Amino acid sequence: MKKILFLLVFMLLPLAASAIGWVIDGINYELNRKTKTAQVIALTGREGYTGDIIIPSSVNFNGEYSVTRIANNAFSNCPELTSVTIPNTVTSIGGNVFEGCSSLNSIVIEEGNPNYDSRENCNAIIGTASNKLLYGCNGTIIPSSVTSIGNSAFLGSGITSITIPDEVTSIESNAFEKCKALSYIYIGKSVESIGYYVFSECDNLKTVEINSNAIVSKNYNINESNVGSLFGGAFNIEELIIGDEVTSIGDCAFIDSRITSVKMSDNVTTIGNSAFRLSRLSSVKLSNNLTDIGEWAFYGCRLSTITIPESVKCINLFAFQNCDYLTKVEVNSNEVVSRDGDQFYTLMSCFGKQVKEYVLGEGIKKVAYIAFAESEKLTSVTLSSNLTCVDDSAFHECNSLTDIYCYAEQVPETGKDIFVDSNYKNATLHVPAASVEAYKNKEQWKDFGYIVALTDEDPKPMTEIMMTTAAQKPSVTVVECYTFDGKRITTPQRGMNIIKMSDGTVKKVVVK
Repeated sequence: MKKILFLLVFMLLPLAASAIGWVIDGINYELNRKTKTAQVIALTGREGYTGDIIIPSSVNFNGEYSVTRIANNAFSNCPELTSVTIPNTVTSIGGNVFEGCSSLNSIVIEEGNPNYDSRENCNAIIGTASNKLLYGCNGTIIPSSVTSIGNSAFLGSGITSITIPDEVTSIESNAFEKCKALSYIYIGKSVESIGYYVFSECDNLKTVEINSNAIVSKNYNINESNVGSLFGGAFNIEELIIGDEVTSIGDCAFIDSRITSVKMSDNVTTIGNSAFRLSRLSSVKLSNNLTDIGEWAFYGCRLSTITIPESVKCINLFAFQNCDYLTKVEVNSNEVVSRDGDQFYTLMSCFGKQVKEYVLGEGIKKVAYIAFAESEKLTSVTLSSNLTCVDDSAFHECNSLTDIYCYAEQVPETGKDIFVDSNYKNATLHVPAASVEAYKNKEQWKDFGYIVALTDEDPKPMTEIMMTTAAQKPSVTVVECYTFDGKRITTPQRGMNIIKMSDGTVKKVVVK
């Protein structure tokens, strides 16, 4: 037995002697005596590598060794490392080399390297043949020639913002995981695939801008990883911006996401079923060219108000149901309010029973059969000056109704029992001063508890008008102007604005 053990040790001695570890000028190498090559390995110690590291093309230790490799995790978890320069002799770089290097600002590959480059002073390592960005750092600017972002490329870096160019087609798993300082990211239009946990534990990610139609418009299965799941570990996303290249939002695209605010470009025309279902959305700016909102699209969100653009043709059932905070709804689409032929379709079936106030835009000409029926908590409705007809049982069982503000000077025609079983006999009908007597003498309208003249303080229907630049103004004088989030300004700005005109009307302005 002793003879066998001696023989085994004797056979292993040449192997053990062929590779040794040695620190030379502050860099730890594994030296291969047989091949006369060296690979950079992790530096043991409390802080590991610090400051600026310049890896030489060769080292001397009782002979010259060519530096050809960087080992797995060679520089990982070195928070004081600030820059690394890699010689053109290095032809192999391992995995997770810079994980957790939160102060790393510069990565340079010397020119002439056959496998890697740092083209355009990008401060990154790019696979020359593949055009894949393998490793980045705080100072990385991704060149337009890059077509993919590699696995764990920025894992644990201190990067604060990043733009994924429009030429990139794929982002691999964990690419930006644990980037604690990352606050903004732009995802370009050509991205077709994104891996798992790409933004996991990005605790300070505030704004995400997505311009990839392939990613956003895809219809996802309720149980599969979707766009929203990319940000599952990012808890503080305040704003999702859906860019101009996106034309639709697919089924379940952002279901159960933690995103709190969404702004979409006017190129989005449809929102799929359950697109934002059970998400944490408290604010959403819908596209002004949106035509269709799918079933359950915003079910269970945290919205308090929502404005439906004039372009919308259909809001499918339960789109905003179970939004417990949703108390005010503004509808500018005549198709939505005047929809006929569906005995189960009501605004309540779309928005829920908790809504307290509806404001109908100037484009609304007809209120359909049972449109507001069973809106149990509805207290106030504003009707436009262009309203001509209110169909049967439109306000059936609106038991909390206290005020209707109707700006139609000519009394709208009515169907049967439009206010049956509602609270209208105890409510106030506000109408133009010149039309008070006409309403008092018209069937059904005359049965309101109180009929009074409208005042300047009463809520007004909103009219959407378009402006192409912030410098252009409507034909009448603007006396007050606010951004859509309520901030008062002096002139309309890009995006959504609310303005009060000199004639007393309130208008919604979309500034292009």
